[in-house]
Amino acid sequence: MAYQPTRAEGQALHAIALALRPEWTPRKEGDLGPGGIWQRDTKGEFPHAENFDHCLAALTDYCRAESKGKPRYTHATLFPGEGEHWTTTVPQSIEKNPRDPCEDHPHDKNNRQSCIGCRSEILAGHRPWNMQGKPLTPETRQIIPSPGINH
Repeated sequence: MAYQPTRAEGQALHAIALALRPEWTPRKEGDLGPGGIWQRDTKGEFPHAENFDHCLAALTDYCRAESKGKPRYTHATLFPGEGEHWTTTVPQSIEKNPRDPCEDHPHDKNNRQSCIGCRSEILAGHRPWNMQGKPLTPETRQIIPSPGINH
């Protein structure tokens, strides 16, 4: 589902784009700035955005992207379209496909560093504490006794 920013959010995105890329300022009457281009091309909808924070992060990424020391994108027209500026800036709280998934718990849709499955195994003594987010081998997949328990 496409995200449609409010009028104030759209104006904020427009102002931020111009602050980051002042050369996108309309030069003569009738020229459109970033906000006008997005309104014209997408009717104000951002089909790849999850929310305003995602729009903001993707816009910042889009405006700051460089190739060989020069701005990668010379115009604001490509921003609403599909691109890595959308996929690399998905907020982790709503990320459908984690950037760095845990190999042992891919069904949990967690990033390696925050994998709940690994954390619960560590707390239960089934995974060494230093193996958070790392795949266990048959040698490392063993029950580790809790401290203070004598066998």
